[in-house]
Amino acid sequence: MITLVALCLATCVPIFVLAGGPAAPYTQLGSSTLGCVAAVFCGIAARRATGTQRGGWALLAAGCLSWGLGNFYWSWNELVVHADVLFPSFADYGYLLFPVLAAAGLC
Repeated sequence: MITLVALCLATCVPIFVLAGGPAAPYTQLGSSTLGCVAAVFCGIAARRATGTQRGGWALLAAGCLSWGLGNFYWSWNELVVHADVLFPSFADYGYLLFPVLAAAGLC
């Protein structure tokens, strides 16, 4: 457990450190990647779980994936296309699905 916490801190600290500098826009890509990595690990936990825990982990995986993909979409529009993201967009749907799916997965 301590190793997992240390790994999370080691990946998140650079995002916070870079957030104030010229690389700030690219920290969105890092946080998007972490969301998708969390989805993979939740998916692995879902495959290993049984009963109702399997569904909970699957919902958490879907929530993390929706947030990560929504954030990737927003980052693509801002960093590559240099276009304003309209509201509502695919990014908003990804952001809004996360709390719904995660809450359902925790129940």
